Amino acid sequence: MATKVERIEVPEKDKNRILEFYKERTGLSGCQLLEWEERPLTPGVETAPVQTISVLINTKGTGAFRIYKKGNNRRFEYLGGVGEDAKLVMIDWNPEWVYFCSGTLRFRYVTKQE
Repeated sequence: MATKVERIEVPEKDKNRILEFYKERTGLSGCQLLEWEERPLTPGVETAPVQTISVLINTKGTGAFRIYKKGNNRRFEYLGGVGEDAKLVMIDWNPEWVYFCSGTLRFRYVTKQE
């Protein structure tokens, strides 16, 4: 489980190659890559699916993906994020985190296979 936001540049865009890259980097197998979500997001805090182990973000869009740690009394601690630098970036995910998107982004989750 990740404890800090670390941006990992992903060299491949093909679904199978992304999973191979992920397996080589982490040693984990039994993962699946969910479909791209592309949407102008409504403002608000979002959570990743329960089985999420990483989030893959295409930063070519016009927006930002900001990550926060859940805190007490509905307070959130900003941990980091990604913006518009035209790269494919993977962030290992922690279930204690939430995210906030602005603009229009494409992202997908890497999850444990059920």
